[in-house]
Amino acid sequence: MVYVQWLRVRNVLKFTGIIFGCIFALALVLHFALARFGSYDAMINGISLDPGTTTQHVLLFDGTKRTILDNAKDHTHVVIDDHGYAGKQVTITEPSSRQRATHEHVTMGSVSVISSRNGKTATTVIDTNAPTDFRIYIAFAVTVAFILATILGAPFARENDGHLEIALTKPIARVPLALQMMAVDAIGIIGGFVLAIVAFIAINTIFQVPHIVVGGDSLLVFASGMVLTLAWYACLAAASASLRRGYGAVLGFAWPVALAVALLALLPLGGSLLGEALHGIFRVLAFFDPLSYASFSAGNVSPDTQTLSAGATIATRLPYTTILLILYTALAVIQWRRVEA
Repeated sequence: MVYVQWLRVRNVLKFTGIIFGCIFALALVLHFALARFGSYDAMINGISLDPGTTTQHVLLFDGTKRTILDNAKDHTHVVIDDHGYAGKQVTITEPSSRQRATHEHVTMGSVSVISSRNGKTATTVIDTNAPTDFRIYIAFAVTVAFILATILGAPFARENDGHLEIALTKPIARVPLALQMMAVDAIGIIGGFVLAIVAFIAINTIFQVPHIVVGGDSLLVFASGMVLTLAWYACLAAASASLRRGYGAVLGFAWPVALAVALLALLPLGGSLLGEALHGIFRVLAFFDPLSYASFSAGNVSPDTQTLSAGATIATRLPYTTILLILYTALAVIQWRRVEA
């Protein structure tokens, strides 16, 4: 009954996979290009090959392989603790004149670099097994899923555009058919969501094997991300269900309009009566805007937390996005059910 819908989802996921494959290939090229200009491994190798450097190897009681490099001439002392699968921790002590910043903390994936000064001595600690919050991958995946939801949006408008007569001849009531069509698209969006997470982890692994930390709220964030994306898809389907032409404009303008509503609902519009009135209107509209609920912070839930405040949590927003998903799905199906050939 929904074979064409399956083909559309397959093509979208196939195209998404190709894009991720190209990004993966570019990441490989970038990795080898950066290797030419050196890394912390290259720097350490340079120190170890210096004629004035002494090298000492020690096996610690917990199995850690420690390498100590000491260069008295350059006043450089390096301690490398190799924990095997758990990564390495490199501590470099050198004159502070060689360090540009007094204090710096940079994290890229599972590589964490902390630089600090203490008088004439500078210390740099490189940890290659720093924890990477799984919610970071979810945030990237939700962005991709939103794009897929936009591409797959307007399923009923596509049926209306020259195919409605054929849809009406199918041996199934229009409401079950509509729900099946939306279910197929939902499977495609969730599939793209999972594909994006796997792709981002794979790309991260090119540069450094990630030490992914899955917190107790990660499942909640994962579920919230999927529900939020499906609510956005249902919103687009409801906005275009009765259209026969021009649904592309709905999909194109949906992003700027939804972002504008979410932004204007949060920003104060001045102390005038008109400004307060407009702010109130946009706050009401924001309750029906799925993008207003986009958040990946998962703190403690407070009974006083407002849905659209900056401190709103995933737990407080998930019921609202679930209601929007149900509401927009019902509106889309009801509208399409009333469209006549």
